[in-house]
Amino acid sequence: MPYFQRAISEYAGYYEAYDRIGVADLILWRVPDAEQAFRKSMEVSGGQYAHPLFALGAILDDRKEFPEAATVTRKGLDLDPDSWRGHYYLGLALFGLNRLEEAEKSARDALLRKSDFSKAYLLLADIHRREKDYPSLVSDLNEYLRLSPDGPDSGWAQELRDSAKRVIFESSSTTALAQPQP
Repeated sequence: MPYFQRAISEYAGYYEAYDRIGVADLILWRVPDAEQAFRKSMEVSGGQYAHPLFALGAILDDRKEFPEAATVTRKGLDLDPDSWRGHYYLGLALFGLNRLEEAEKSARDALLRKSDFSKAYLLLADIHRREKDYPSLVSDLNEYLRLSPDGPDSGWAQELRDSAKRVIFESSSTTALAQPQP
């Protein structure tokens, strides 16, 4: 941090230093300071540097400020359309806005750019759970567990997958019983 602060004092237009300060603040869980640093980086760069836009979008997603998160993240994607992080954070914002079709597209765009990004499968699982698309939910959770079998959400993912499988089984059993018998 002192090096970045010294760099800023010598060259006030060094927007990357503000961004790096924001990253350091996030690592130290100083989220308000990180947000301030990312916003300063955006200001100094004239909004022409994608990383602080994505980082701010992530902070806003976490605070459930989804409209601003979507706006900021889209600006970042205008600058760096190949960013898997940008597509993921946009997907989170769109999910929070209940724009499920767009959220799914963003999650899949993230996976096109980083196929082993397990959290994108959790986002897809949330989308499919909200849509009550249980076969897709099971598939999403299978992929998450394949990529992250011991991940921090693996226990929850296994429970949800088992629950979705039960719903599918019960639905198919009920449908079979409702069929007219010859």
